[in-house]
Amino acid sequence: MQRFVVLLLSVAAFELGSVKADDSDISSETDASRLGGKICRAGYIAWPSLEPVEKFEKAVLMHLGLPENTTNKEQKITQFFNENNPKLICGDDTDDYIRQNEHLLKRSLARAEHTYLIHVANHYDGFDWNFFEIVDGQKETILDYLDMIFSDPDLAEDYDIPELKSLVRVIEQDGGKRGRELE
Repeated sequence: MQRFVVLLLSVAAFELGSVKADDSDISSETDASRLGGKICRAGYIAWPSLEPVEKFEKAVLMHLGLPENTTNKEQKITQFFNENNPKLICGDDTDDYIRQNEHLLKRSLARAEHTYLIHVANHYDGFDWNFFEIVDGQKETILDYLDMIFSDPDLAEDYDIPELKSLVRVIEQDGGKRGRELE
């Protein structure tokens, strides 16, 4: 089993490596979709593993062309996310989602594989929590997405709600807002 996970991570890392670090300037919809798809697939492989944080960080660092032991890796990954959040949209490429197209970190919540998200909230300084998608004509941030989970009893039963409410508090303390609070 461990060999299989290593093989899958190697495939994801190879795929991530095909989008160069200087593609952070991606402007076309196709290239943005390609970047989002590749990062999402890396998440799908890393998140259910025994070391989801380390494996996902390694995949992002490989995409950036940086070694695993890079100093200030949290800062570099934060910068990558902050610059690319609008491009990190996962499509209809898995059976586990709430919406067909949703941001990578929302997809991790939909899959109930949010260990990495909790790690980011507790360890990454300067992460921009106010990235949003337009849903039903309204801005939706990660906090709105969490509120949606809390307000839907069918969804909520699949989660550790006290853990997610703690996550909300950390994100709010770090400057996270709901869509209606954004200008």
